[in-house]
Amino acid sequence: MADLTAPVPTELAPTPVVHRLATRRESVLLAVVLLVALLQGVIYLFLLPAWQHYDEPSHFEYAWLMAHGGYDWTAGRLGAIDRSPDAQAQINELRRTLLASMIANDFYRGMPVPDLNAERLRIGFEAFEHPPGYYLLASIPIAMLTDAPLETQLRAARGISLGLFLLTIWMVAMLMRDLTSRGNPLRWAVPLALALLPPFVDVMTAVNSDAAAVASGTFWLWGAVRLLHAPAGQFTRHHELAIAWLLLATVLLFLSKNTAAVLAVLLPPVLLVALWRWQGWQWYWLALPVLLGGGVGAAFLMRSGDTALWYRWLGANTQASPTRIATPAAPHGAYALLLEATTPIQQRRLIHPILFSRTPAGETVTVGAWLWADQPVTIGGLGLGASSVPGAPFMAELHEPLELTTTPTFVAYTFAVPPETQALHTIIALDGRGVRLEPPVQVYLDGVVLAVGTFPTDSAPSFSDADGRTGLWGGQPFENLIRNASAEQAWLRLNPAFEQALDQLVSLGWGRTPALLLATLQDTERSREIAAIYGGWLPYDGLFTGLAWGQIRFAQPLLTGLLRGWLGLALVGCLWGLWRIRHNRTLLVTLLVAFLPALLLVWGGTLLRAFPKISEGAVYPVARYTYPAITATVLVLLGGTAALVPRRLQTAVLIGLVAAIGLLNLASLILIWNYYAAA
Repeated sequence: MADLTAPVPTELAPTPVVHRLATRRESVLLAVVLLVALLQGVIYLFLLPAWQHYDEPSHFEYAWLMAHGGYDWTAGRLGAIDRSPDAQAQINELRRTLLASMIANDFYRGMPVPDLNAERLRIGFEAFEHPPGYYLLASIPIAMLTDAPLETQLRAARGISLGLFLLTIWMVAMLMRDLTSRGNPLRWAVPLALALLPPFVDVMTAVNSDAAAVASGTFWLWGAVRLLHAPAGQFTRHHELAIAWLLLATVLLFLSKNTAAVLAVLLPPVLLVALWRWQGWQWYWLALPVLLGGGVGAAFLMRSGDTALWYRWLGANTQASPTRIATPAAPHGAYALLLEATTPIQQRRLIHPILFSRTPAGETVTVGAWLWADQPVTIGGLGLGASSVPGAPFMAELHEPLELTTTPTFVAYTFAVPPETQALHTIIALDGRGVRLEPPVQVYLDGVVLAVGTFPTDSAPSFSDADGRTGLWGGQPFENLIRNASAEQAWLRLNPAFEQALDQLVSLGWGRTPALLLATLQDTERSREIAAIYGGWLPYDGLFTGLAWGQIRFAQPLLTGLLRGWLGLALVGCLWGLWRIRHNRTLLVTLLVAFLPALLLVWGGTLLRAFPKISEGAVYPVARYTYPAITATVLVLLGGTAALVPRRLQTAVLIGLVAAIGLLNLASLILIWNYYAAA
């Protein structure tokens, strides 16, 4: 990237006078950047009509309830929304008022208008699973404007986000000062580009916990820079303050949102590398604690022995034992799937998603398997779930109670897959309507088959290979849509203790569990399909377009191509820039230990939002989930591009890039105005 350590020009030798002039110049530039950010924020705050931001009604509901006693701070670790009958009546009344405001502000343009007299009122997804930090701040102006119209309260709450936006821009400027040398144009270019970036300003002036996630993520990165740049040698108060800063920032990550909390993973390596640098130890000795810590961490976090390609679902993530067991009773191969009923138990299921490319929409299929248990028992059953949209709730979950014995018995059913099906899943469930289990119970499953066509349900198929991919069934050849039908392949799972602790600490949202996401990462064949269809360039394109609820966007292929080409050039420039600063050990370590991992975590976590596409709803990897590390992202784009030109031209290049972002911002403002003016 652009030379972050470029020296001050000779004519600006660091005499006291020049030092004061340079400091004053940077102060003036910072004031200009903050003024631009303030003007931008105010424009976006009022330009977007009420409720016209991502999930804004739901986030406002959370803050309003917190302002009016609807939040119980004694419930759980961080409290929770009060769910008592009186509190529920308060929620229903608020939602009725919210819906009336949304209707009055033409929120439902082109959509069915909800019935205000309906017994159950919905304003979108509930935001209550988010940490309370942002909502506590947003509740302050709401509590002060109790008698004002909801629209006024909404804009006052947006003002809290605007304050976090200005704070973020200031922190970015300070971060860049600590990262670069005096006079480096990146000191003003990075914060100014952020102040002008349309989707970023749009999100940062909405009632949404993303604003707190961005502020806390920026504060954490700044703290990491301060810690890694602390002087080597004797441990001083400076080091103590830097450590306290980073620890406080880590707490704030968890109080803001899970998109920011992911950065906490970097705390141990940042502390370790900082210690190494302060002590002046040889860097090659760092490999020992890294390898040792990695080995111990992997041994604690991971377990082996789960059945590959069968996802732990609806309670199965709490099963301590593996879902794969070696048993001589297995009709095929040496292993069988295992579901265990333990106390207490509500649900426990395994789900096997069929590849999207092989979904037999509109076809008749036959599903079957060998089932037995360690004692006579009735379970929920074996069946199929079908969905018209991958990740959306199932149209049908087809199974019926099964009476099992200790002897493997083959059962099969024939189903007509709805023609609108885009995602199909095979399910084995311990729970079911009218089913009562008396734990402990072990249920086994082997030789699972799903074949297109009608096959005899009173006879078992004969597999022609150990994995059960093909065979004969009732004299007819078949191809099995089930992968790993007889549990012969295994994969990893998380340590149950760690998984439960993680689940308590951070919500993954939308019904996801760590077990589901780990399964997704290991199921590379299906994950490639999801990434190609539902990921792709969506997060990157969203850095520059996709306003309001994402529906206001530029659709010019030329613009899209230019922006994607810019990314390619910037990445090449970053590699060249890192090579150029290879002798500046402190800066190189900071970029490789803090900035690069932060980028990988937030962008990787954003792409992971598209997964597992089981039943979590229609979730897409939009750009706002990457914003907790937005400083690093913009530094890549600006610094990487500037690194490709001679040093004397870098300021001009950065001026041109920031000016281009300014033009994009102006065009975005016009686009927003025209969109709502046409209503």
